[in-house]
Amino acid sequence: MAAALGVLLLAVGGILVVDATLFSPERTVRGYFSALADRDAEGVLNRMVEGGAGEYALLTAETLHAEGYEPPAALRVLETLDLEPPDAGYADSGYTATAGFFRRWRIMDGVEVLDVVAPGVDKALVAGREVVLDSERGAATVAAFPGTYRVGLSEHPLWVAGEPAVRVGGATTEEGDGRAVAVLDLAIKDGVESVVDEKVRAFIDGCAEAVTLSPPSCPLSAYHWMEVRDVQWRIIEYPEYRLVSNDGRLLVVTGTAGRAEVAGTEVSNWSGTTAPYREEVTFSADGTVSAPGGEVTYTPA
Repeated sequence: MAAALGVLLLAVGGILVVDATLFSPERTVRGYFSALADRDAEGVLNRMVEGGAGEYALLTAETLHAEGYEPPAALRVLETLDLEPPDAGYADSGYTATAGFFRRWRIMDGVEVLDVVAPGVDKALVAGREVVLDSERGAATVAAFPGTYRVGLSEHPLWVAGEPAVRVGGATTEEGDGRAVAVLDLAIKDGVESVVDEKVRAFIDGCAEAVTLSPPSCPLSAYHWMEVRDVQWRIIEYPEYRLVSNDGRLLVVTGTAGRAEVAGTEVSNWSGTTAPYREEVTFSADGTVSAPGGEVTYTPA
């Protein structure tokens, strides 16, 4: 009887050792990060509470294998709390038990949040995955596994941007109130200025074809208190301007006004006699540049 009891105690003791080492919450956490390091999406998801990954574009095997993603490194377990499920911080309904032993722990908070900010554009790239930005906020909030993500800009006709590497999980920023934030600083794309210059000049030339002193929706404008017939415009000098990025908007800002001459025949309101009319005016090129449908467009102010 004593021998049988000794064998039973030895067996139970062995079970306790196995339970404490192979089925501990710390082992689950280490296995979770080990799966991230191996870029093993299935292994990551198997250690999470069912449904914990949600329906988000970045929580995929493609993201973990992308060149723009680096798994977290140098994991340290700072504290292990001896809590009983379901109050334990690592598990809820994923907790199971067999004869009171071999508890299976799952990660509850294995998904982090990344804010991507890029006013003025509608899409960005996170580890090569396209993310749609909210047009009003100029930003998107996406769920992501812990790690470092390369964030960039989708191909855009007006803008280019750097590709910052943003660490998600384990680091916070003041701007994000505890969340990882990637801010894309937009710069004007090479070649845009020459395209805009063609658009601005074409618009002004079109205005100069008008046969009125104040063509509608044009910067050219002159006033005469008598009727003027046979109006002709001539551009003397185009305005000098610069392109300015302003919170995601691309503005045309005039530095030096352009000059134009308008000529015609004035008609006296009383006698009906005619005389030559000629006047020089200045004008600006202020406006905005956009690219609906991928085509660069200039809209005067």
